[in-house]
Amino acid sequence: MGNHLRSIVLVFFCYTYVQAQVGPPPGLTAEEAPLIDCYLPGYAQATNILPNDQDWPPPFCGSVENNQWMAFTAKSGTYIFTIEVGNCQNGNGLQAMVFGLSGNCPYFPGDFIPMSNCVDPGTETTLEVIATNLNYNEVYYLMIDGWAGDICDYTIVEVEKLDPYDPEEPFIDGPTTVQAGQPGAYTIVFPPAPPHINPCYNFPDTICSSACISSIDDYSVTWTGPPGSQVAIGPNLYSCVILFGDQGGLVTAQLVGPCFSLTLELEVVVEVYVYQSHCQGDGPFSYCGQPLFGSGTYSCQIDTYTMEILNLMVFPFQQLFYQEEICAGECVTVEGTEVCGGGTHIVPFVDDVGCYAEFVIEVEEITAEASLPPADTLSPDNPSIVLPGYNPNNSPEVIYEWTGPGITPDIANEPSPEISLPGWYHLGVYHPTLGCYSSDLIIIYYDSNCVPDTPVAPSDSCWAAPSFCSTYLDGFCSSTAGYSADTAGNLNTVLN
Repeated sequence: MGNHLRSIVLVFFCYTYVQAQVGPPPGLTAEEAPLIDCYLPGYAQATNILPNDQDWPPPFCGSVENNQWMAFTAKSGTYIFTIEVGNCQNGNGLQAMVFGLSGNCPYFPGDFIPMSNCVDPGTETTLEVIATNLNYNEVYYLMIDGWAGDICDYTIVEVEKLDPYDPEEPFIDGPTTVQAGQPGAYTIVFPPAPPHINPCYNFPDTICSSACISSIDDYSVTWTGPPGSQVAIGPNLYSCVILFGDQGGLVTAQLVGPCFSLTLELEVVVEVYVYQSHCQGDGPFSYCGQPLFGSGTYSCQIDTYTMEILNLMVFPFQQLFYQEEICAGECVTVEGTEVCGGGTHIVPFVDDVGCYAEFVIEVEEITAEASLPPADTLSPDNPSIVLPGYNPNNSPEVIYEWTGPGITPDIANEPSPEISLPGWYHLGVYHPTLGCYSSDLIIIYYDSNCVPDTPVAPSDSCWAAPSFCSTYLDGFCSSTAGYSADTAGNLNTVLN
């Protein structure tokens, strides 16, 4: 009967143990202890039914019968565990203590280092275990034992952390300012602070503290970019390349593991480049409420994450100066405008960039004028004369060209050559490059005073024909005419 009742009790407590479990079961040794960071507070278990003859660390505040082990990673210098105890079979309660390991492998009982008070009430009551002088990210071990082998349910209902550390959190590394339409590469950087693990022990990858996620393999990463961007993952989950649109914003990476979720954010400002050009005369200009004073780069904060960059080119007003030579009385066409006469002329036009500009033209009129006034007459008293071809208004570059009975090659290009023969003289004046040209004729006569009864002998050349006094014609007839004048002194009769 007693054996039967014992079996019923064992089954009942086994059932209770299974129902009370929250998190992985404790280990029989420190080497088998699970990390329970993810399950604190609220980690619930029950002490072992059967005795445990392994890992009896000294010192301890009592005998060890059915002890069990669980591990945690220190995130502060002091931990205060509040452990509620209930359903104790014998009413003796539990005893507990926190240990560290010296790091020897394999370890021996003497390698355990006490890190807390040893709680040993000897009755079914709540325990408060205070562990101090803990090193950040080092693994420590909470050992719970049934007082005199008592079998109890227990729950770690509160974990108070004093002297907290400020561990470096993971962060997103990458450019915080990019140009619109350009890519940016981003990577999650994990802090170089992995858990301090005993070299002869491997913990399950079940850690929920963000400072320990570098040891997690079983998690996913979701990258997102600002509106209008495109995200490409690679070369691994920790990295991505984002092609930005024209809006800035947050680059986020959400890490989801077995028992945690962590969202990392990085603010990225997108620079949107705008290019404008204006003519100088179009101003004044303003942009984003600020005046513009000429060509340059100006910025405007569109919103928190978007910066517009204006590259402004103000084309200066152009005045193009040049000189032009034209023949006197002629015109030249510049940009569709006819320019006539010498002096300064301003011709407006639109340049290659569409801005108003001006041609400032200095026009020089080239005068090449052949205008001959009456000349002197050759005579016995005036055997040579100077032809009046020189014109002070003519440009220095013009060329004079004379032809006539008294013109020889050595004087043909003199403005006013000296001649001694009567006749027709032709003057041409021209510019050697512009083609300006003018010409005129002059008759040079040979004459003498009309002395009656002293006739001038006729010339055998028309060019040298003398002038006759009309008195010489009266009754004149050539000795070879072959006839006599019908009426003396009748000029018409003589000439006909």
